[in-house]
Amino acid sequence: MTELSHDHEDRLPAVRNAADAMLAAIRPHWVEKRLIERTKSLLPVDPSSACQRLFNAAIHDLRDKIVLSGIDIASTVAADRKMPSIRDRDDVMDHYSVNNVIDLAYGIGLLSRPEWRRLRRCYDIRRDLEHEDDEYEAQFEDVLYIFKTSIDVVLSRDPIHLLRVDDVKELVESTEPTRVSPSYVQDFRDAPEVRQLDIIKYLISKAMDAKSVQIVQSNAVEVLRTLSTVMKPHIRLATTEHFQTKIDRRNLSERGARVATACGISHLLDAKTRAGFFQKFYDELKAVTPRWTSHDVHGEILTRLEDCGGLSAIPKEELRPFVSWLLQCYLGEKGGRGYYGANRKIFYSNIGSPRAKSLIVADKDRTLPLVDSLANKAPIKDLREYGPIEERYQKLLDELEG
Repeated sequence: MTELSHDHEDRLPAVRNAADAMLAAIRPHWVEKRLIERTKSLLPVDPSSACQRLFNAAIHDLRDKIVLSGIDIASTVAADRKMPSIRDRDDVMDHYSVNNVIDLAYGIGLLSRPEWRRLRRCYDIRRDLEHEDDEYEAQFEDVLYIFKTSIDVVLSRDPIHLLRVDDVKELVESTEPTRVSPSYVQDFRDAPEVRQLDIIKYLISKAMDAKSVQIVQSNAVEVLRTLSTVMKPHIRLATTEHFQTKIDRRNLSERGARVATACGISHLLDAKTRAGFFQKFYDELKAVTPRWTSHDVHGEILTRLEDCGGLSAIPKEELRPFVSWLLQCYLGEKGGRGYYGANRKIFYSNIGSPRAKSLIVADKDRTLPLVDSLANKAPIKDLREYGPIEERYQKLLDELEG
């Protein structure tokens, strides 16, 4: 190997200063191994060897992080990507090529695609530097690129603690209602897709298991509801496919609908499956009149509707009767009568009316056309003939259109 090309010797001090600033970001783990000290000593006399030493340390660091992520994950990702099989730690640490390590780290989620490309480019540069001759000499740009990429992408970053199924199991099987901490959410967000899916499958099995004690079912649903907010898009689709294999598509249960909602996939389920469920649900809703006189049961039925995904989970073809019921519940009826109602212009359910409005507004892109269509047909048309109710209707329109 050679020194920097003679044309760039005058730039060596600037390169060393830039390299020193980058090396300062390396984790203490590698400082203890004298990586920085040895790299600095090599840089002035043999920059190619300095680059190779730093890059090799980065690849070794990636191997450690892959093992820490879990041999189960590494094995699954390797098989999915048709890479050499992985049975144990030695396969990763001793037998995997540099290119395979970089590709596996990307597949697991330890590298983003831009970072994967940068490390692959570093590997190409390093190979060029290994075969330096009169036609190719190390340039200061090569040095800085390898230094910056190896340190920024790998050596400066702490290993990620990957959330494991056993960690979530401990949370779910608590004897108390569980709350998911921000650190759990972050760990799940950082987890590879394979691990995310394993965790979601476990939670679904617990939430759907009628034999589990109620607290475990409730905890599983709560954890699903929280973690689904940071679920990777591909995992949401994979979760939908998995979930549909666990349910009776001709007879979706309310438990299943609640779990699908917690997963954030209720709107992705097969439309016929959802239609069959919500047709039955509407029969129950219709039996509970939207009139204010049923205020004592409105809370329970509307909570159940929200838990099953609200209006967004209902196929378009089944949506109209739900919107009609909710609109009637929100608008109320003419008041001003009776001992307690003489000074109340509109009688409406104090519990049901605001909840009904929230459900309509939450899916306003689909409900606005239906609200417009229902406005001039009984019973909504009849209710609107009373001035104070018409004012409520117009306020709802303003909110839907705004």
